[in-house]
Amino acid sequence: MHCAIGSSRVRADCDMMRRNPGSLVSMNTHPLTIVLGIVALVAALGIVISLIRASALMRGYEDLRNEVGALSKKLKADVFRDGDDLVVSGYHGKLPAVVRFSYADNTPGLNIRMKAPSTFALSIVPKTAQVSEGGRVAVRTADEMFDARFVTRTDQPTQAKMFLSGKQTLAQLQKLCCSSKTFLTMSNGNMELSELVIPSPYTDRHISDHLDSLLRVAAALGQMPGADAVKITAYQREKNYVLRASIAVLIITGILVVVSAIRDRQQESAASTAGAEVFNSGIAPKDEPRIAGAEGWRTAQASDFDTAAVAWLSGQHRGEISGRFEGMFAGLDQPPTSAYVLVLRNSQAPRKRVVILGPQTTVFDGAFNSVAIAAVVPRDSLAGVAWQQPDKVPPPDGDGLLVVRNAADLKSGLILYSSGGKVKSGLPVNYQAVTVQ
Repeated sequence: MHCAIGSSRVRADCDMMRRNPGSLVSMNTHPLTIVLGIVALVAALGIVISLIRASALMRGYEDLRNEVGALSKKLKADVFRDGDDLVVSGYHGKLPAVVRFSYADNTPGLNIRMKAPSTFALSIVPKTAQVSEGGRVAVRTADEMFDARFVTRTDQPTQAKMFLSGKQTLAQLQKLCCSSKTFLTMSNGNMELSELVIPSPYTDRHISDHLDSLLRVAAALGQMPGADAVKITAYQREKNYVLRASIAVLIITGILVVVSAIRDRQQESAASTAGAEVFNSGIAPKDEPRIAGAEGWRTAQASDFDTAAVAWLSGQHRGEISGRFEGMFAGLDQPPTSAYVLVLRNSQAPRKRVVILGPQTTVFDGAFNSVAIAAVVPRDSLAGVAWQQPDKVPPPDGDGLLVVRNAADLKSGLILYSSGGKVKSGLPVNYQAVTVQ
């Protein structure tokens, strides 16, 4: 028996057996029991490893854990990380499909790609979006209400009009273009749908309905002339050789080391659980029902912000520094409302969420990779702000919220405010020159 490794208790047992060989007989166990014990240990280790992988996989996306689980079953998919994005890649109705979630700035929160027998380019974008991708020719559908909200463009108007003439096809396109934040494009062999923010609540149902509609649109594309010539490559699932190799290495390491590692892990887990801090969300009870997924978030504390930015704000702000604010964000003729900088519970991820509430609805809900500090800018102070692009900053209705993304970059400030009942934003030349309360 090798005693050079393992815990002190294991080495003590080895010394006892050297001094008293007869004690080894009393420790002998039926071979079947040993085999079953090994199988149980390996199974337990496999579960532990899977849990660790799952935890790392969902880091920063814990609020989507149930939705991603349901989606991966529907698509029989692999779930993996691509940078900071969470990707679910599988197939739906024998067509490869990829669903991507992202909290990155300037990136759609939800992106769905599905291969389809498309032979022409087509784009459907909201009229409020200042883009003109997907084609040079604007075409109209049979639905005037739809055309009033979206612009449809193509480079092949004859094929596009033939495709859009189907009532069932148009009905599915209307389901896909469900909001003014939805973009739909088609190209040779592909369809892509993007939404600026991750839909909430009922995220899994929302995405599942979109996948079903895309599948029906793909079937309509398959009836178009020339669709048979489009080749769709079958999705190949990845083999998880890393996990298998890890389990094999654990078996070879030996039963004694395994038992010691499990005991140490259990002790560490128990100590971590006993010393875990119970966070109070810091969200006002009246505001909590209006914040989607509020149970997974808490209000940022001073320790969650950049120390240099906190020191700057302390020179102007006499009260407690936190991520909860009260102000006339909806306008001076409206009652005061709340704004929050939120962080994920039980997570060390730097990503934060900024929420501004109106009298009746949530007027802004966005994710930021970093928030160094935030503060209320009174409406009177907004008039004296030096803006980077002053001609693009309409007059405010009420107070604004200053969000500083990088304490060391004086141009990293962003002021969110309401103008004409809509949320606007402006970039000050120097956030430290802005008067806050």
